Amino acid sequence: NFDIHDPDLRDLQDFLGRTKGKLYRYKSPTAPGQRAGLNYGPMAQDLQKSKIGKTVVVEGKDGLYVDTGRLALADHAALAELAREVEAIKNRSTK
Repeated sequence: NFDIHDPDLRDLQDFLGRTKGKLYRYKSPTAPGQRAGLNYGPMAQDLQKSKIGKTVVVEGKDGLYVDTGRLALADHAALAELAREVEAIKNRSTK
């Protein structure tokens, strides 16, 4: 069971606009869920600064990490909402 809440557009902008992809290397590349070499993506510390981003960050025994499954769901939902907003703006401008 869960409660459903529609996010405010500002929450979506904060979630998508606050974070940037960064290049990084894991300190322990052989640990589960990590890999050797250069990686690219948002940092858990940056994501957790937004209301929506907090829902995709998990604290593990070695620190914070991004639950990529949750991130994919959050990204999709945010992009879908922004697409609806763009469509509404386009419809207003053609009237």
